Amino acid sequence: MGMAAQTKPEAGGPPGVPLGGLRVNVMWFYTCLGRSFPAVDLTLEHGGAAEAQEGHDGYAGHDVEASAAGARKGTLLIIFNSKLQNTCTQFSAVYCERKLPETVVNIEKYLASGAVKGIGPGLAKKIVDVFGDRTLDIMENAPFRLAEIKGISPKKCEEIAAEAQKLFCLRNLMSFLSQYEVKSRFAMNTYRKFGSDAMTLLKLNPYLLCGDAIELDFGKADTIAHDMHIARNDSKRIIAGVQYILRANAGIGHTCLPLEVLAKKTQDTLGVSESDFYSAYNAALEDNELFEYIKGEIEFVYLPDYFYAESFIADRIHILKDFSSPEDFNYDILINIEEEEHNIKYEKLQRQAITTAVSRGLMVLTGGPGTGKTTTLNAIISIFEKKG
Repeated sequence: MGMAAQTKPEAGGPPGVPLGGLRVNVMWFYTCLGRSFPAVDLTLEHGGAAEAQEGHDGYAGHDVEASAAGARKGTLLIIFNSKLQNTCTQFSAVYCERKLPETVVNIEKYLASGAVKGIGPGLAKKIVDVFGDRTLDIMENAPFRLAEIKGISPKKCEEIAAEAQKLFCLRNLMSFLSQYEVKSRFAMNTYRKFGSDAMTLLKLNPYLLCGDAIELDFGKADTIAHDMHIARNDSKRIIAGVQYILRANAGIGHTCLPLEVLAKKTQDTLGVSESDFYSAYNAALEDNELFEYIKGEIEFVYLPDYFYAESFIADRIHILKDFSSPEDFNYDILINIEEEEHNIKYEKLQRQAITTAVSRGLMVLTGGPGTGKTTTLNAIISIFEKKG
């Protein structure tokens, strides 16, 4: 078992105690929101999951249980805890943060474990022998220097550099977002969408995190933007806020909102002026980040996906109409029979809907809950069954 970095403990627990695949470097307490929490700094001696359940002399009898599934050998784990249980006899970890190794021994273990495609145990030793504890820094910031290693051709150097950049980009992204308690899945989604340009793009516009395929809560993105000194009336913030409001309403069944309603809601939610709203709104229309549809005298605002979806459906309906009857037939007798058989009295619009559906073979039925859609549909089905 390799030696872990020896770190002077700030409070409790001896450094370097091996605990079933974990090596304790230091235990300390940190403060967050006025509360004190214990934490422990560990080094993973074996890949995969690691557990330690046995207390050791000099460690105040604390049991450590940590899950590090998927962590590479040599990875440094920072284990945070919500509380010490049983009068300080049990350490219950509830959060695990993985960090890149910092010592020569652990860097070699990490690379040898296959963390970077193209680097095995033999090549890992060669690289670390040359660059020492600066290995990971060089791989991230000056990967072309890997060509200095005997056995690494220029082509091999490019391949390793490309794989290393993927690793560092994702880790940097996860590290950055973790400051704001953003879960790792959002970092993964961000990386999948933007690739190695993710961090650069987020620094220009953190509200990209609210977009499709990532969909981080607007409030989280707003906090990040605030720390980046992005103004409250910045167009990027307003457009993201508008999209957030539209997306939230889509979740309850509204594919669009009247512009007047959207404008007021956005101004109230974001605390921006009417002129700021319309300046950003018009820019979003020009860039196809939002779409507008005018019916009568009302302007309706859509997110792109919903606008394209409704446009497609409308186009298909127009095509189907060309193959349907141009006018309604009189089905009053059949509708009257339905009323008698089911002891129902249909409203005028329901009778019209039934007539149109049976006459033309195409009819769009809309309405809120309790407006009689199901009753109307049952009548349409019954009449079709009677017609054979």
